Amino acid sequence: MERQGEAGPDAFIRADHVRRYEWAAEVLCKRFAGLDPLTRRYLDAGCGVGYGSIILALLRPARVLGVDIEEGAIRRAETRVMHMSAPESQTIRPHFVRADIQRPEGWEAINPYLQQPAMTTDAVVWFENIEHLDDPISAAKYFASILRKPHGVLLVSAPNEDVVPFRREDFAGDRYPHLRHYTRETLAWELECAGFVVTKWFGQEGKKSKVEPDVNGRTLVAMAELK
Repeated sequence: MERQGEAGPDAFIRADHVRRYEWAAEVLCKRFAGLDPLTRRYLDAGCGVGYGSIILALLRPARVLGVDIEEGAIRRAETRVMHMSAPESQTIRPHFVRADIQRPEGWEAINPYLQQPAMTTDAVVWFENIEHLDDPISAAKYFASILRKPHGVLLVSAPNEDVVPFRREDFAGDRYPHLRHYTRETLAWELECAGFVVTKWFGQEGKKSKVEPDVNGRTLVAMAELK
């Protein structure tokens, strides 16, 4: 839902956003190394204009479904895919669907694109989104319901309240404002309410930083598995 890259396929995207998706692609490739790339399936929740979905699909090939609530973002994501030039883009292209990940009607829109007939996915990547949602626990419960058991995994990021304290006035006028920031404790609690347990903590120090283990920086990054 963070609107990085809205101006077009060549628009600037902040380095920490790119590095987070690059890290996720590597982590998931290692986790699912035994699966053929054509059978690895990831859901990019709150994909925005799709730059992260493309990284996930091509850096370490996998089938990726990007989901966002805004129709305009989905159209720009589809345009971005049309500009892909890598050879792999002919066989592994991310797909995009407009859906509200907090609502049953949104889940019904997503389900036909999941691995059939079980309607599952190997991983959910949930970056730059949870802080914008009215009901993040409902979204997380849906993710828990579609992750392939027993090895499915959720990767989630959130702004760190301990480093960047939330102030509502900082987001006044934003189309999709932050509604909260998180500590490790509050993020872990929301995920536990949805049936997850955080198994590893990571983080990013600043706006140009890579993801590193156990860093309590500007951005929290958690790996969570089903209880």
